[in-house]
Amino acid sequence: MKSLGYLQNHTLSDIRLGLGYAAVICCAAAAYYEYKVGFKEAKSWSMLGVGAYFLFNAGLYFWGYFIEGNTVYVGSKNGITVSSDPLVPLFLPIPPRLPPIPSCPCPVL
Repeated sequence: MKSLGYLQNHTLSDIRLGLGYAAVICCAAAAYYEYKVGFKEAKSWSMLGVGAYFLFNAGLYFWGYFIEGNTVYVGSKNGITVSSDPLVPLFLPIPPRLPPIPSCPCPVL
């Protein structure tokens, strides 16, 4: 779309990356603290790190599902913002039900 003069907006992917990195940094900091002082002293900080990791990943899931959705591209040109979704449908249409096959008219012996 750059060839058409559109400027891509990276806000959706930046927020997704920020949530993912924040989750990993929380867990890494808690693990490092536990490594330095031992498990007994760092138990509460480890639980806090696990809780923060869960919250960040839950936020990441909800961001991707409800906000980002199927958006592939977001860009703007002359103050007009456009976004595109994939062209492939999410669900295939259900074919109509076929009539039942008639039974054989032959007599059963």
